[in-house]
Amino acid sequence: MFAYFADHGHHGAPVSIMVKTSGREEQEMLIEADPGLYYWPAYIGVSGWIGIRLDGGEPDWDHIEDRVRQSYRLAAPKRLARLV
Repeated sequence: MFAYFADHGHHGAPVSIMVKTSGREEQEMLIEADPGLYYWPAYIGVSGWIGIRLDGGEPDWDHIEDRVRQSYRLAAPKRLARLV
């Protein structure tokens, strides 16, 4: 998996997408830089995932696309990641 979608269901998560990061430092940097956009998702946050809220107005889809691509590159086998 390289992305998850949440819709106000599991443990009160906002409408969001969860994507892989390079690790704890990147997660902390993202949350600190924009706590209204990024959050620490329950259960999977400890495994390097970050939540990106989609219900705070019109999402920046170019930014979301970039984060999803980065997440895919981190999760995919190297041969497939190079194709993106």
